[in-house]
Amino acid sequence: ASCRARLTSSSFESVVTAEGALVSSLSWSHTAAGTNRLGIVDACIKPETTTVSSGAWGTGNALTFVASAVMSDDNEMWRRIAPPASAQTVSLTFSPQAESVTGASRNYTGADQTTPLGTAATATGTSLTPSVTVTSAAGELVIDTSGFDNDVLSTPGTGQTERYDFGGSVSMRGSDEAGAASVVMDHALGGTANDWQIVGVSIKPVAEAGGGPASDDDAFEDESVPPWILRQRGALGAALLAANPVTGRRGMLGASGAALADLLRKRRRGGAPRRR
Repeated sequence: ASCRARLTSSSFESVVTAEGALVSSLSWSHTAAGTNRLGIVDACIKPETTTVSSGAWGTGNALTFVASAVMSDDNEMWRRIAPPASAQTVSLTFSPQAESVTGASRNYTGADQTTPLGTAATATGTSLTPSVTVTSAAGELVIDTSGFDNDVLSTPGTGQTERYDFGGSVSMRGSDEAGAASVVMDHALGGTANDWQIVGVSIKPVAEAGGGPASDDDAFEDESVPPWILRQRGALGAALLAANPVTGRRGMLGASGAALADLLRKRRRGGAPRRR
């Protein structure tokens, strides 16, 4: 039988943003909260040849690179599983020095603590409609970070919730949206066509501790004994339980074995079960 762990849903908890000019590093304080935390750190850097060389969410808690998209600026996403639930310094180091940079940290809860993210998707272009298509699934949460070469107005796409909107010499936006098989993360820009870059990825939810089947019938998939029998009670139920503790593990004791035997006979002949 297939026993599916129930999944919780990932949720946004908090965000902090920062900016700098002519810097080799950027840092700010973020207090994360909640359970099964996942820290996401974004950066949009000018010039595009400058990259994040390292990062941390608190002392000794190094960030892991997720993906980057490069156009006129360098847009990067990093992650930290289980950032401490206390005030911590989030820091990024650049190589070479950044002419201008915006940074943001987000904390999400309910994230898988082993493999928290799916496969990242990236895109670049010059237009008023930056977008990227992310492979996801129902129950997951898709996040993005996008950067624009100038300080422009932008509106997140339908279904997206904007988590930060940071303008300046480099503009950066971050949003999230409920998962599906395929999710388009997009933004509508104002003004004239602009260079843009965008990174998107799906957060995978953690399985509930002690999770069971998603429904009663799910517990009995791939078994020869149909679920309607397994819901009956009696001596025959006890026999089935002894013979197969997997399929017979739910409520099968109490009524007469003759009643269940009658149910079996009627089902095989296609008739309705006789009430007792």
